[in-house]
Amino acid sequence: MPLALQAKLLRVLQEREVERVGGPQAIELNLRLLAASNRDCARPSIRACSARTYTTAQCVPAVIPPLREAFQDIVPMAQHILAA
Repeated sequence: MPLALQAKLLRVLQEREVERVGGPQAIELNLRLLAASNRDCARPSIRACSARTYTTAQCVPAVIPPLREAFQDIVPMAQHILAA
């Protein structure tokens, strides 16, 4: 995501409001954001570069093993995809 867009998104998340282009007033928001990353959030280098994000977000790690480590899931997943 471009840095300019990140700054705008961060402002919306912090202020909990948006302004329409040319609109007369701010619109209050009540929202939740779900984000995913393939980076290890517990690593000190990641925490240091995104300290501002960590102060405004609650991070709940959910470790999902890669498919190469969960090969027993391949057949059920393929059956589910083919059935759709």
